[in-house]
Amino acid sequence: MRVYEGDTFRITVNTNAPTTREYTVKMDAAFTPNVMRLSSWDFGSQWTVLRQPGYDYFDNVSGILTRTGGYPGGFTGSVRFGTATFIAGKPGKGVISLTNNSFIFNEASQNTYTGSNIVTVEVLPAIKKPPPPPPERTFDIALVLDKPVFVAGESIDFLLHLTNLSTKFEKLAVPVVYTVFNTYGEVVIEDHSEIDLNTVNKILAQKIDLPSAPSLPVGMYSIAAQVDDDNLTTPARTVGYFRIEGITEPVVELVTPKYPNNFLIYIIIALLIGLIVGGLAKSHKHELIVEEDALTTKTKKTKTKHKSS
Repeated sequence: MRVYEGDTFRITVNTNAPTTREYTVKMDAAFTPNVMRLSSWDFGSQWTVLRQPGYDYFDNVSGILTRTGGYPGGFTGSVRFGTATFIAGKPGKGVISLTNNSFIFNEASQNTYTGSNIVTVEVLPAIKKPPPPPPERTFDIALVLDKPVFVAGESIDFLLHLTNLSTKFEKLAVPVVYTVFNTYGEVVIEDHSEIDLNTVNKILAQKIDLPSAPSLPVGMYSIAAQVDDDNLTTPARTVGYFRIEGITEPVVELVTPKYPNNFLIYIIIALLIGLIVGGLAKSHKHELIVEEDALTTKTKKTKTKHKSS
């Protein structure tokens, strides 16, 4: 048997009773360590496993495998005892054989085991297999949003860059699916379009109308554009992210003139001086009128007195 380093291989062990009915089988196998190591053992159907020290054991360092089982009612002819699974180790040659500690007991507890064949295993150096080629990408797609923030009811404006990476399609109409997701990954908008690629590269200005509030609450959103067609080896997909904010009313700010403190003081002093001067002038005029009236009255009285005399 030839296997490669690291390969898994199986050895089936059969028991043969051509003349008598057999009931109990012990397999004591030796295998070449380092060249191979035991991975697992599976009993055949109908066997009852004997789990006792010395009858159920394996050691990959020493290269030993011991399994024992009873067959209810006995068997005749060829019966599968079990299957051993090995993993190929270092390159080299090794063997798997049964030792004289093996036995096959009949109903009289007589050992009828007469020997077995030897399995030769040759492990060859592992073949370095080239990695599979990556899947061919026939198209590339990129989405560029006009701005990162939108308002509910507004249109999302974006540029869609499509690049034909394959020479197989000179002209192809490709379907594009646009999907808008909310922050929980739920689909809130889905739109479809078909684009004719008659050139290698194409840049398209696209837009999607957003529903008005409150159906589209404030928060983070993403928009995905995907080209998916039976003619494409790998679907091309691109994702952009944006935020929806509420409409804010413009704030009118009252602008207070900023004057130096000294200038304000000068205005107040000037007003006070004007009030004082105006008050003094009014008071002086009143006094003059009173004095003139008094003088006139006095004169008239004097003339009257002169006539009487």
